[in-house]
Amino acid sequence: MKKSLLNNPTTASVADIYYHIGLCYCNREKFEKSIYPFSQGIKIDQTNINYYHERAKAYQMIENHNEAVADFDMVIKKNPKNANAHFRRAFSVKALKRFSQAAEDFEKAKDLDP
Repeated sequence: MKKSLLNNPTTASVADIYYHIGLCYCNREKFEKSIYPFSQGIKIDQTNINYYHERAKAYQMIENHNEAVADFDMVIKKNPKNANAHFRRAFSVKALKRFSQAAEDFEKAKDLDP
């Protein structure tokens, strides 16, 4: 995947390449290493919520819940009906001991996708 960056891909393709590099790291459970490529994809294309969502999940896996919440907030801002983002954000806000917000997110996720 990294070699494909050397072949002068289009800007949109570069963002996607970084996204897929991040996914590869996650699939190998190298969540910390996935943060940089996801962040590069976001730098290039700030409109793709998949990039934020996957980076949030990676942050969650390394227990960086503040960053995970920030990224899940972005996903939810762009797509308020994303039940999965509400569900996952609930776990991070719970880890941050913000229990009432966690309960609200769990309920919202349940309402969106029973």
